[in-house]
Amino acid sequence: MERLYGVDKVTMEEDWVDIKVDLGDSLIFYEVKPFHLVEDCIRDGLAQVVLYGFYSEDKRPKKLVIVGPSMPLTEDQELILYLKSNLIFDFDYEGFQVDQTF
Repeated sequence: MERLYGVDKVTMEEDWVDIKVDLGDSLIFYEVKPFHLVEDCIRDGLAQVVLYGFYSEDKRPKKLVIVGPSMPLTEDQELILYLKSNLIFDFDYEGFQVDQTF
């Protein structure tokens, strides 16, 4: 994340948020989950990132992202698209492999 956005833009473990990225005009909140199934990561993390966005005193637009160890399968992509089209905030899921670097 720091390589992608810059060290000064990335904060870890602040106000219960796993990773927060400050893009200047907006924020990205990342919640990292360990579950193998994408659905389990989303189920466990969605309420957390929604509350992070709600309780944040910063009024800039926020993107809420769940990160898990698995890449989404077709049925996972359908769930992600459903959530993206039905939630009123910017949401996404990102699969992350341990050997992946940013």
